[in-house]
Amino acid sequence: MQRPSAGEEARLPDPEEHAKAPVAVVGLGYVGLPTALALLAAGNEVIGLDVSDARLEAIRSGDVDLLPSDHQRLSRHLDHARFTLTSDPDQLGRARTVMICVPTPVDRHLVPDLTAMAAACATAVAHAVPGQLLMLTSTTYVGTTRDLLMKPLTGRGLEVGSEVFVAFSPERTRACPTSAPPPPSRPRARTVTGGWSGRGAMV
Repeated sequence: MQRPSAGEEARLPDPEEHAKAPVAVVGLGYVGLPTALALLAAGNEVIGLDVSDARLEAIRSGDVDLLPSDHQRLSRHLDHARFTLTSDPDQLGRARTVMICVPTPVDRHLVPDLTAMAAACATAVAHAVPGQLLMLTSTTYVGTTRDLLMKPLTGRGLEVGSEVFVAFSPERTRACPTSAPPPPSRPRARTVTGGWSGRGAMV
């Protein structure tokens, strides 16, 4: 995909081309893995990226902590051609959307540790391609999307809102007691809290 010329109006990616490309989920923990499984259930091709080979092996063997419904999804999709499990960040270049779902644990002073998230954002930025949407879903404070995605993308020479798109959609994992009704069979729609430019939110 070529960059737009200096006077060319920014355009959204072609909807049909965009819909056929995979969605990448960076970080396959307690939020990322269910997110990947919900995307698979909705018919998307999914690239699941994790830096931990041990975590990838645990997923392949089914030895992961999931709701029963998600264990069923994992069993159905584990060997499916639409589901790629990998530690190779070069795979991100194939995705139309890159969802960053890494943890931000807090220390004893309740200060979030952004180490994993900063590394994941740096990886996504380094492999970003024109037309792609980078979506941060990790719990974090105001300004993180700007500092860890927008500024580095601009530093790479990619124009945010025209060549690449950026949005923030906070994770929404619901903890339910055993007696609660089972989760809906259809994945819940994500709430996009903010996108850089209206186009970013629309993508």
